[in-house]
Amino acid sequence: MNKYYVTNSIAYINGDPHIGFAQETLAADVVARYHRDVLGDDTYFQTGADEHGFSVQIHAQRAGMESMAYVESLIGRWTGLKDVLNLTYDDFVRTTSKEHQKNVQELWTKALENGYIYKKHYSGVYCVGCEAMKNKSELIDGKCPNHPNLVPEVVEEENWFFKLSEFGERLKKYYSENLTFVTPDYRFNEIKSLVESGLEDVSISRPKEKLEWGIEVPNDPNHVMYVWFDALTNYLMPAKYWPADLHIIGKDILRFHAALWPAMLMAAGYSDDQLPKKVHVHGFISVDGQKMSKTLGNVVNPKEMVEKYGVDATRYLLLRGLSFDKDSDFSWERMTQMYNADLANDLGNLMQRTLTMINKYAIKPQIPMTPPAGEAGNDQKGETKNVVNSLIGELKFADALVEVWKIIQEQNKLIEESKPWELAKTDTKKLEEVLGSIYESLQLVAELILPVMPKTSEKMKKQLESLQPEAMFLRILDK
Repeated sequence: MNKYYVTNSIAYINGDPHIGFAQETLAADVVARYHRDVLGDDTYFQTGADEHGFSVQIHAQRAGMESMAYVESLIGRWTGLKDVLNLTYDDFVRTTSKEHQKNVQELWTKALENGYIYKKHYSGVYCVGCEAMKNKSELIDGKCPNHPNLVPEVVEEENWFFKLSEFGERLKKYYSENLTFVTPDYRFNEIKSLVESGLEDVSISRPKEKLEWGIEVPNDPNHVMYVWFDALTNYLMPAKYWPADLHIIGKDILRFHAALWPAMLMAAGYSDDQLPKKVHVHGFISVDGQKMSKTLGNVVNPKEMVEKYGVDATRYLLLRGLSFDKDSDFSWERMTQMYNADLANDLGNLMQRTLTMINKYAIKPQIPMTPPAGEAGNDQKGETKNVVNSLIGELKFADALVEVWKIIQEQNKLIEESKPWELAKTDTKKLEEVLGSIYESLQLVAELILPVMPKTSEKMKKQLESLQPEAMFLRILDK
């Protein structure tokens, strides 16, 4: 049995979950379900929470709370997504855990012993939103492009530094030998260009007088680790499954995952075959054409979607109705239109009509059956299955669902063109062929939607087995 290890980036705990993080975590869940339930791999899915850093400390102070108490007050909103979105992760890593702290300090110590960490005075600018030091070339009009409303902090202090500059050639070699290390391709080109332009050493600590909320630097009680050296190490938690087969991340943290993270592992003595195998990068989600913002009051919590549409419908809408690789825009109006068209009308009506007619005309589907003229045969349906599964494996979720919905729309069209209600009067054999073929297609649909809509898949299978339609198919969609 093959092993497969998938992660998404751990959430930064300074507020409520939003649909961007939900979509990313859901994507990792779909990949995990695909490998576990479709391919039969020994699959491990990990997510978690990044609980340290300056931003958390500031938010805690504003709330009049200790930092640990502050994250404890919020963590349930993030772990609660497991039930809200029906996620199947195996571990939710908290960077405040003792086991994580042990792993981080061990990685630091190995890199230090190998000569890749040193201490020096530093002067520069620091973006609180990114939790990262910034070079002048990364700023636009003196501000971070990812956080233009935040004024970068001018920093002059003695910090520990990581010799990232020494890993340019080895990273380029790794990229050249692992042509799908970063996907999509244009994101890979971005990180290649960054490395080609030359890497600079990066600060990986801050003095406690400036930041006390973090993991202490080994043998230096006056410093805590800079959040990325801390956060990235969470992926090493399940040693049995390392290296990770797939990291799913947002476009704003590409350089940390595709350059800094493998360099950190190299510095600690990891060989190339012990580095993560792939980093897949997704875009951002705006709302009605504007960036999600607490100030604007347009942050969409995934729980709101589930309350409105149900669990499986929300999973479908986040992956079918919004782009994954590129930036996309969310609107309640569009989500509702897609819910009504794709789920209630296309899939809901097909299930309801087919099972109602099978019962009304006393049809006993025999699978496989000879398809009627003009209907796709078993070979074509097998090919569709291969295409859909391949697209899910490539994280092309919307494309995969489009292929599934082609089947659904074809079967609805077949009903309208063949008119089973008339065949019941004139050609019962043809009637059995038509309804049997549609029944077989619904079985295929139930199988194909499993990773994305697991509850719907299960309920469809039970209904098809019993040949009994629900009074309202929307129950299948958890409404």
